[in-house]
Amino acid sequence: MNTMNREGKILQLIENDSLFSMSSINIEREFKFAERTSWLASPTTPKFFLECLELLREDDTKPNPWNILHSRYFGDIESLVSSLGGLACGPKLQEIDERAERLGELLSNCKSLNLASQKIAEKTGADANELYDEILADLPYVHFNVMVKAEALFPDLVFPVLDVMFYCYENGGIPFGVYGQQMDPNYVGPLKVLYLSN
Repeated sequence: MNTMNREGKILQLIENDSLFSMSSINIEREFKFAERTSWLASPTTPKFFLECLELLREDDTKPNPWNILHSRYFGDIESLVSSLGGLACGPKLQEIDERAERLGELLSNCKSLNLASQKIAEKTGADANELYDEILADLPYVHFNVMVKAEALFPDLVFPVLDVMFYCYENGGIPFGVYGQQMDPNYVGPLKVLYLSN
């Protein structure tokens, strides 16, 4: 999938308020990548999402889906993006930055993200505004920003975690972390992108 195609789809999903419906998918789906570990898009509940958030608040060094996603996977990709940016790619890099910023502006007015936080709050007793302000408002901005930049700068590279996460977003799920051996030394199997579902 080329950059403009994916970026266009993100814009369309935001404009149509069809992101974050938390209803389109609720089954596990496996993704195979040539000569790489396979991945799963794996549904989980609002209750588990909040439990992970509590763990993060208590100790942000303890393995949990959030810090594994951001430190191990996003950290590597952002480092690549940053390294290339450091080579002063000029107008091309500026154009990519502007596009990522535009996505952020659109997301800040996306009604369905607010509705998703209300759905989670109803099911868990959490405070919807706090949930939105503290975590949900940041997640897609960071994710889409990295997706747009990575695919524009490295069009020939495959980043499995980004492909699986985009599948979740495109189908109304909210991906929030990765489950694997770092969380459970006894776990044997594909890496999982966990996403919120009803």
